[in-house]
Amino acid sequence: MKIKNIRNTKYEILNTNQGFTLIELLISLFIIMLMTALFLSNYSAGTRANNLSLGAQQMAEDLRTAQNKALGSTQYNSSFPKGGWGVHFTTASTTKYAIFADASGDKTYQTNEMYQITPLPPSIVITGLSNGSAQSSLDITFLPPDPIVRIYNGTATSTTGYIYLKNTVTGTTAQVKVNILGLIQVN
Repeated sequence: MKIKNIRNTKYEILNTNQGFTLIELLISLFIIMLMTALFLSNYSAGTRANNLSLGAQQMAEDLRTAQNKALGSTQYNSSFPKGGWGVHFTTASTTKYAIFADASGDKTYQTNEMYQITPLPPSIVITGLSNGSAQSSLDITFLPPDPIVRIYNGTATSTTGYIYLKNTVTGTTAQVKVNILGLIQVN
C-alpha cells in the first residue's frame, strides 16, 4: 500500500480553481435583470389600473366629507353656510373638482366659496356629468338637518347625479352616482 504525501494533497486541494465562469455569471445576471424588468412592468400596469379606482373612491369620499360637514353644522368663515356644503364638478376642468361652502345659498359654486380643490390621480379625467341628460357642470350640495341633497346643473335640480371618469392610459371607465337621499355609489 502506497501512502500519499499529505503535504502535496493539501497543496492540490488549496490550488483547485472551483469557481464560476464568466458565462455562468453573465447568465445569472441576465436572469435576475429579466425578472426585475417583468416585475416592474407589471407593477406599473397595476398602478395605472388602480388609479381609476383610487380617483373614484376619493371622489366618493369627498362627497361624503361635504355631507358630513353639512350634517355636523361645520362653519365656514365663522358661520354656517346658508346653502350647506357641496362639491362642484365641471367638464371645463376635467382633472380636478372643488369642495365648497354654499355661503350665498344659491345652490351653485362661486370661487369665493371654495374650501378645497381636489386633483384627480394621474391619467384620470372627468369625461361627463349627468343628471338625466349630459351637463357641463354639476353642483351637489347637502343641507341639514334632514339632510336635503340638491343635485343642481345650473338651471334645475334632479334626483340623481352621475360623474363619469376615465383612465386615459387604459381606457377603463368608472361612474360615481349620487341620489337625492344622499346615497353615494361607485360603479
